[in-house]
Amino acid sequence: MSSIFLKVLYRSFTASFAVLAVIVARLLLNKAPKIFSYALWSVVLFRLVCPFSLESALSLMPSKDNPMPIDIVNTKAPEINVTNNIINNSVKQTIKATLIPVDTAVSINPMEVATEIASIIWILGIIALVAYGIITYIKLNHNLSTATLVYDNIFETDRINTAFVLGIINPKIIVPNNISENEMSYIIKHEEIHIKRYDYLIKPIAFFILVIHWFNPVIWLSYYLMAKDMEMSCDESVMKHTDEDIRADYSRSLLSFSVKQNGLLSPLAFGEGNVKSRIKNVLNYREPSFWFVILAAVIVIAVAVSFGTDSKSPITKDDSYKFSGTSFVKLGDKYFISEDTPKNKQEELIYLDFLYSVNGEIYKKKDILANIEPLRISLENESENTDQENYTSYVLHSLSTVPGKQSQNVEQIIEKYNLTEYEIINAVYTQKHSFNKSLYLPQWGDGVYSRNYIVGKSTEDDTYKIYEFLMPLEVGRDSEVNSALLSSSVKLYGYEDYDLVFTREIIDTNAKIDTILKLNNGDPTGETSYSDIPKTPYFIKIEIDNNGDNKEIYYVYKIHSKYYVEKPYEKIKFITYDDYRDIHNLSYVGTVPNPIYSGIVVSSLTDEEYSALDKQQVDNPEKADFRKVNYRLYIEYPDNISNKKVELPNLYPLIDKNGENRFWSSGSSFGQDNEAENFAIYENELIIYVRGLNNVDIRNMFFLNDSIGSVTWTDEINNRIQYGFAIGDEIVFEDEILNKISNLEEIGFFKNIIPI
Repeated sequence: MSSIFLKVLYRSFTASFAVLAVIVARLLLNKAPKIFSYALWSVVLFRLVCPFSLESALSLMPSKDNPMPIDIVNTKAPEINVTNNIINNSVKQTIKATLIPVDTAVSINPMEVATEIASIIWILGIIALVAYGIITYIKLNHNLSTATLVYDNIFETDRINTAFVLGIINPKIIVPNNISENEMSYIIKHEEIHIKRYDYLIKPIAFFILVIHWFNPVIWLSYYLMAKDMEMSCDESVMKHTDEDIRADYSRSLLSFSVKQNGLLSPLAFGEGNVKSRIKNVLNYREPSFWFVILAAVIVIAVAVSFGTDSKSPITKDDSYKFSGTSFVKLGDKYFISEDTPKNKQEELIYLDFLYSVNGEIYKKKDILANIEPLRISLENESENTDQENYTSYVLHSLSTVPGKQSQNVEQIIEKYNLTEYEIINAVYTQKHSFNKSLYLPQWGDGVYSRNYIVGKSTEDDTYKIYEFLMPLEVGRDSEVNSALLSSSVKLYGYEDYDLVFTREIIDTNAKIDTILKLNNGDPTGETSYSDIPKTPYFIKIEIDNNGDNKEIYYVYKIHSKYYVEKPYEKIKFITYDDYRDIHNLSYVGTVPNPIYSGIVVSSLTDEEYSALDKQQVDNPEKADFRKVNYRLYIEYPDNISNKKVELPNLYPLIDKNGENRFWSSGSSFGQDNEAENFAIYENELIIYVRGLNNVDIRNMFFLNDSIGSVTWTDEINNRIQYGFAIGDEIVFEDEILNKISNLEEIGFFKNIIPI
């Protein structure tokens, strides 16, 4: 409860600045129509109610993100910090003189106890005011039980002495008996304007906000002045929409209807308090000139911008910080590229999180992640995925500290982990999953993403750690991203006997990055290029245009079973066959192989599966006599192809080395060819009888039955593409995996990489 009270206290504290600004502005607007003074109070309402804030360079609000720190309750010397030094010094001196300094060695914090007591008093005050409001409303409603309908929504009764509006959904105008026709006309016009402007809703809402902030005398003052401006602006509207001069008659009506009642809690009464001010305002009313109205509007807008918005928070800089990391790592098929470098220690933690995910040093994340359960689970899962080669490659395009610290669920995270300091770091990156991860552990998919991270210190740990990874947002293809890689165009030209036979531009983000990586990842041959084109008539030309600033040309070719990448007038490099094949296929076929995944898992039956199995043909059957076989085929088709054909492996019959058919029964099967997304999935499940067979025999059984499948299609330039696969090469046995994990646990392998 104390944490909620502190948040309300903070909002009340900041809104007080807006109240004081509105009061000063009201003085400047003294001769202006009161509708402008009334409109100013919306700035205070926004500061008290709105859960977020807007930033502006023109704001005159305190520039501190949080003048009342989150850890003020646990602070040895509590302080409230704002940009105004006079306010700063006076508030600090008051706190210092009033509160007993906190001794951190003592278990009970006096400041914490005082806050808890204050929050209880706050709740009791709310309950008392709400109860008073309910009782007053019930009593009023009882007095109106005998009211009779005059016409439309107008009722009269002899139990009241003034007129007002009552109701929320269908508001009624209640008037007293025995009033003159002239007075009735003014009253009805006044109350109808209240209804037209929804004042009958605004005032209860304002009263409810007042109840929440009842401890702040400045908010009581603002409520009183807001009600006063509401009535005066309504009086002016009546006179404005009446042809003759009614100021004298209207003033007499106000005087005759004035009653002694609590103006703060009463409904919108025609003759409620401030009668003297209202009569004076009515008698002095003049239709304002056009330019005077414009000037008043400018003052209202200036106050709204200056005190309805927050000052922009400066980005944290550490002049002593110097980055010394690497910008490129390649480990097997996965890579990490950093196009931007950290500018402070907090940004470096995010950089390291990406780096450790790629370079195999997952265990080092224990030093940069907070020791909290969600992150421990995340680290454990990442370690497991890396061991199973379910990895992800990253290109880190930009790192930045978010000004203003506005992001998703930040306040809840700060409170949950007791953060004493924090920064929000934004990373824009491209992620590319391995095929296994894409298949088994899909999470947002490949592409360009923007993600915020919360880096901070807590009461338990005074070093900067990563506390939260907020939900990533996909960056659209047309969005501007600060990235030389993504903004460059990559074009491929195929030459045969020096004749250009095709041109292709790479649009796909991952293919673009992969190609640029392969071109810069070769080993030196010791030779240098001395011409504009290579010395073979068959080659692929790659043109990389970095927004016209720097156009790079590369050539990829094959000579005598060796593969080269050449940049004119620079060192020639060897590249691997795999890299050459990928660039060649991307150039000629439009995709990099292999877009096919085929896998088969042999596992034990569950008790439920075994119970449901027909075992009548087996003598003394046991669960170990049967195995379950799960087959899965995943296909990722390139664009603009035709004549797709899929031939699944034949899983029946399954003849073992002795000529016996081991197929027992079929299970579930599934097939889906998604034309819109260019992928297809096929699954099949069956039960086999394995008594007398070991894992080697089972694997050989699939080889003996020649269980081969294929996927073929015709590409956009009429080439026939075919991929074949024998599932005997792809069998994975569940018990072998479990035994491997068990052996690793025995030697303490997981203890070395997973924080306890």
